[in-house]
Amino acid sequence: MAVNEPLFNQVREEISESLAPVFKKDPDMRRIFDVISEPEYVHRWKAVWEDDKGEQHVNICWRVQQNSALGPYKGGLRFDPSVTLDTLRFLALEQVFKNALTGKAIGGGKGGSDFNPKGKSDNELRRFCEAFMLGLHRVIGPDMDVPAGDIGVGGKVIGYLYGFWRKLRGGHVGVLTGKGLDWGGSELRTEATGYGLVYLTIEHLNDKSMELSGQKVLISGSGNVATYAAKKCIQEGAIVLTLSDRNGTYFCDKGMTEDQVDGILAAKQKNGKVPKGITKIPGKNPWIAKKNVKADIVLPCATQNEIEEGDAQVLIERGVHSIVEGSNLSSTAEAVAVYRQNSKSLDYIGSKLANLGGVGTSYLEMVQNAYKSHWEPEQVDKELHDMMKKAYKLAKDAATEYGVSITDGANIAAFLKVAKVMKELGYVNSPL
Repeated sequence: MAVNEPLFNQVREEISESLAPVFKKDPDMRRIFDVISEPEYVHRWKAVWEDDKGEQHVNICWRVQQNSALGPYKGGLRFDPSVTLDTLRFLALEQVFKNALTGKAIGGGKGGSDFNPKGKSDNELRRFCEAFMLGLHRVIGPDMDVPAGDIGVGGKVIGYLYGFWRKLRGGHVGVLTGKGLDWGGSELRTEATGYGLVYLTIEHLNDKSMELSGQKVLISGSGNVATYAAKKCIQEGAIVLTLSDRNGTYFCDKGMTEDQVDGILAAKQKNGKVPKGITKIPGKNPWIAKKNVKADIVLPCATQNEIEEGDAQVLIERGVHSIVEGSNLSSTAEAVAVYRQNSKSLDYIGSKLANLGGVGTSYLEMVQNAYKSHWEPEQVDKELHDMMKKAYKLAKDAATEYGVSITDGANIAAFLKVAKVMKELGYVNSPL
């Protein structure tokens, strides 16, 4: 067990527990899991940059290249003061399993910095991105490692990173995804994780002979994943009760409209008033705000470990029948234990399966870049929808074969795929 890496240890233990039936059937598979758990490379460097006052700052940067058995390393870049090597180690291991479920030829990795982009001018952002790319450009490439955006790394930052990469290396190749539509980006990339989350939820409900229409949905967060999950839910006829931010919950007892979702975002950006019909509940997350109100489905889309044990108990009491994770590692280990104890009335689908739509659409951007082409939104949406259907079936088939939950089935299906390829490539030796 890694020392002082609680997030990495949490996700490694979670995956290991779900693979217990595989280890029982073939004990040598545990050794292969140990190999997969350790990154192939960890790159660390410093970014030295100047603010608008000419003062110098230093931030630490990393790129964790976890596993490349299936293809080039693929995973986002996160800029946030909370970023540590532990953060990126856990995300990189999750990414390997998530990417395997897409059915596409991509390995897993993750990177970022403890730099805080909030409150920075455009020039400060650009100067930091250039300092960051001075280290990153040495270890990425369209056939080696293709990073994308994540928390703190939106379209503007991707633009600064890609622009400086081109100055350093030249060419117009797909070395980053999440690019602007006029310079190699894909339609629906911004919407993909949220849309994919809802498509996966629909597949799950179809399995239970249920529809999304009319279901009362609790969503946390108000970033891209939460926003587009909310909009897609509304389009499908669901009743979206909540969004949230660090300061509290936005609640609408009748269910939000798409205009109200946009109004919440506008109010956050301008410090303005929330839209008519929306109540702001300070200091409470969506799980406990208005906890007397019944709910059916939970889509956590904010950050890791946002659902704790007490929250899970409240959700059970509110009548929730499905929790489908939009954020990575949404639930603490204690919360997951509550889900498992209530598995007869509650279905839990973890993030590795539920939120793969973003990285899956990043792969579609890589394909478009390779062919110097641009697909219409309808084609990207169809590919995304089909990808989520196939991923769900892959997880369900493994769950049925091993007699486990859909979340454990997803981990098993992803692991077996990566392990098989690693054996075939000679990355792990066969037992004597």
